[in-house]
Amino acid sequence: MPRTGVGKTAGSILIEAIIALVILSGGLLAIAKLQGALVGSSGDSKARSEAAQFAGSRLDALRANFQTSTDRCAALLANHGTTTGTWTGLNTTFTWTETRTLVGTRLRVRQVVTWQDARAQAQTVTLVSEMSCEDPFSALNASRGGLAGPGLIKTPTGRASLPPNVSPLIAAEEGVSVIQHADGSETRIRGTRVQLVANETVVLQMESSTAGQGFSRVSGEVFIDKSYSVSGNNPDIDLQSLKVISSDSSLCVRIFKDNKSDFNTQWSAQLKPEAIDRGPYWSLQYSCYVGEGWYGNIGIVRLERAANKDRICVGDPAVAPTTFWSSRHRALSTIRKYRGYQARAVGTGYTAVGIGVNASYDPANETSQAYTATHLANQHFLLTPITGQPTDSACAAPMSRDGTSLFSGNLGMNVCISGVGTCPGEPNAEQTFLTVEGLIYLTPKQANAPTLLNIDTGECPLTSLKQKDDGNYSFECWVSRAGWTGESGSGEIEVVLADQTALCDWHSARTSSYARLDLGVDPPSTPKILLENVPSTEDLVTVDIQVRSQSVSCAANP
Repeated sequence: MPRTGVGKTAGSILIEAIIALVILSGGLLAIAKLQGALVGSSGDSKARSEAAQFAGSRLDALRANFQTSTDRCAALLANHGTTTGTWTGLNTTFTWTETRTLVGTRLRVRQVVTWQDARAQAQTVTLVSEMSCEDPFSALNASRGGLAGPGLIKTPTGRASLPPNVSPLIAAEEGVSVIQHADGSETRIRGTRVQLVANETVVLQMESSTAGQGFSRVSGEVFIDKSYSVSGNNPDIDLQSLKVISSDSSLCVRIFKDNKSDFNTQWSAQLKPEAIDRGPYWSLQYSCYVGEGWYGNIGIVRLERAANKDRICVGDPAVAPTTFWSSRHRALSTIRKYRGYQARAVGTGYTAVGIGVNASYDPANETSQAYTATHLANQHFLLTPITGQPTDSACAAPMSRDGTSLFSGNLGMNVCISGVGTCPGEPNAEQTFLTVEGLIYLTPKQANAPTLLNIDTGECPLTSLKQKDDGNYSFECWVSRAGWTGESGSGEIEVVLADQTALCDWHSARTSSYARLDLGVDPPSTPKILLENVPSTEDLVTVDIQVRSQSVSCAANP
């Protein structure tokens, strides 16, 4: 009798059923494992949230007791050190460590909370805060122009005011001085009241201390590289969206081709501003009217979206960087700062002086006057494309296009409005730059040196990074004291490291007590050299640092 395939078929079905059961079991196990992981992750998140809340509550409680009362501050500042303890949460027990370190007149508090998760692995949450006994309202009042006590800080607004805080229009009649301006406006002066009038409307007013003196002015041109198009339906630069603005109570007006300005022309889709042809550049002129005693910033703003390569340069392309605060060296900057200073006793800071103000005015001297209208002309900007890494030196070539001398003598980022020799770092002025110098030790010697030392309020030129015969480097930076108003000040220098390198927690015996390092680890940030509570009488701070390759440890004696 011939065999059939029934037995073979039955065996195949059984094997397939077993395989399916194995696959199903594996899937169920994976789901169970995933559910366990999700439950564990949820527990970890709850524990981390508890740890963060606990650390934050410790900081808040300490901060609440950190009042401006002298006794309480002194007691708290003296109570620096380390405290530890445990705390039981909902699902685990936490261990906390509170480290309080005295940094000048501030207390740095570091809260570290640790625990073990469901997998018996250590977890950590760290919070760091700094607390000060100084009244925060002092800084706020300073920014607003008023501190308690004598010697109030002068407001940067000066004596000018904008609508609606203006008086009725001064009529152009006998006894009223009228000064016509190329932008279509005019200044009307009656005694000490001064008005800027456009289309028979008061757009700026000043109550001057000196009769017969008008507004002070800052004027120049905004040059635009001719690699940009500035006309047509889709220009690279929309002139109507390119604005010149000034800070506080002042007013800037733009002047285009054929003397058409924001005052005498109503711009529309049919009537658009046209640029002035200035050889290798397009141009628009500007004039900013400011009142007696004004100091502040004037800058360029584009209301349209700018490309990454679009940059603005100031300064003179032929001038190399110097330590002078008001140096004319070429620089990347969208603003120009106008400041005036009158030095007090050596080492005690400065008094702010605004434009046109005679800081040494003597009412008993009949030949002097408190205010003289001042015109600062030829304050130019250049809008140009710069590709690659934008640096100040990259401004030199576009500012010298076709051998032009348009930027010869152009002022830099900072302008001194109080007279020669009165501003920080200028010849004959009180020394207002703190020199910071030191050595950069490399571990090993083949490690890469930092690519840049960077500081906002001073100079750290790359040329100061000089390799020595032993393979290490020396550096020199200049920190501006322009913002120091007391007997001491602080600052910081960023250390931009090369790839695969790190800053060591090390300093030499000759490192100044005013300097310390922020390694940029907690929280993650750019490593810094911190300068703290440096006396105004100090001229030099020395700090040595060590940079290592990430593959090796720091050396004890590099």
